Amino acid sequence: MNRTIKTALAKVINDKQDNWEDYLDPILFGYRTARHEATKYTPFFLMYNRTARLLSQQKDCDNITIPEQFTDFVEDLVTNVTTKCESVKHDVLENIGKSQKKYKEQYEKTMGKNVKKFNLEDGMLVLKRNYRKIGRKGSKLERDWLGPYRIHTISSNKQVTLQCLNGKQLTKKVAYTNIKPYRTDKISANDDADGG
Repeated sequence: MNRTIKTALAKVINDKQDNWEDYLDPILFGYRTARHEATKYTPFFLMYNRTARLLSQQKDCDNITIPEQFTDFVEDLVTNVTTKCESVKHDVLENIGKSQKKYKEQYEKTMGKNVKKFNLEDGMLVLKRNYRKIGRKGSKLERDWLGPYRIHTISSNKQVTLQCLNGKQLTKKVAYTNIKPYRTDKISANDDADGG
């Protein structure tokens, strides 16, 4: 939401960026009255159970008549609004579930491209991703992967406890996705003799 508001403000403010508060209310009104992809409803409708109306869309209030059976009218109105709220809540939860499922499938599809799948087991030699390298200046020459380490345990939530080769256990657990098998590709003497 913040990025959406910042993007909209950037389009309308002046060069000095000192008049942003003049545009904040209209931008927020636009955000609140825009249909969201996940819920299929506007935030305004979900909050007030009605669509937003501009001043130009307001009806003349002089022609409103109060029914003689006012208490019956109010009870019917409350019942209708409650029923509508429950229906909308059900729709929103269903729409969010569908949206989350769709995004999860897209994410898994994207993450699955060009990724080698492997199973890790206790005792296996692995490398762990070098997170010190990410975002640090002057770390372009550091290795992407550190190790090798030996897997001590794998928890049910895919957190891996690692040991150095000397048996010392690392204090921090590592996510399953930040580990890859350690491979030793040794060239045999026959391959060297054949020139390949």
